[in-house]
Amino acid sequence: MVILLALLLGVLAIETFPKGIDDSLESLFFDYDLNEDQDYVNLKKQLASDEQLGESGRTIIGRPKDQRILDVAPRLTREYGGNPEDWAKKSSTSYKPADGSHVETHWYENIVTGQRVEYKTKIKP
Repeated sequence: MVILLALLLGVLAIETFPKGIDDSLESLFFDYDLNEDQDYVNLKKQLASDEQLGESGRTIIGRPKDQRILDVAPRLTREYGGNPEDWAKKSSTSYKPADGSHVETHWYENIVTGQRVEYKTKIKP
């Protein structure tokens, strides 16, 4: 027997069906046209990217790593405030999903206020 979980009309129903019925019932609830493996990998990438937003990150350019001022610091100062020397470019750790790519999130951070802006997720094949 197969136990099938279905969410119908906002009520969780647990039904037990005799063997053999499960194939026809599953087709009602699941779309097999989707590439399930790729959907899973894409979901893992999205979840990894979301998790990376919570990291303190490592500095790529700017204080405290070095004393260089970012090329975009004047624009960041105009748009978000602070001083040009307050801004650093940071990166998260790298996540390697099942497809072998690497996912990192980059952003600019005001190291005085902690404000983070302009997140970009980088996926390298």
